[in-house]
Amino acid sequence: MIMYVSVKYNWWKTVGPSFSHIDKSRKYRVKCEKLYHDNGLYIERYKLKLIGESQNIESFLSYLNYVGFKIKKY
Repeated sequence: MIMYVSVKYNWWKTVGPSFSHIDKSRKYRVKCEKLYHDNGLYIERYKLKLIGESQNIESFLSYLNYVGFKIKKY
C-alpha cells in the first residue's frame, strides 16, 4: 500500500527534533520517503510517501500523532 500524507510539527509543543521521529518509520516496517520539507521558524512541514502494509502505516501515523505531529492524508 502507498499513502501520501502531509505532516506539520510545532517544535515548541513537542520533544526532540522532528527528523528523529520520522526516521523511526523503520521500527514500524514502513518505508518513508520525504517528498518535501519546509523548515520554518517555529513549524516544520513535511510531505511523506509511506510504503508498507496498511496496519503498519496506521501504527506509524498514530505514533506521529501521539508525539505531536498534525497529520493530513491525501
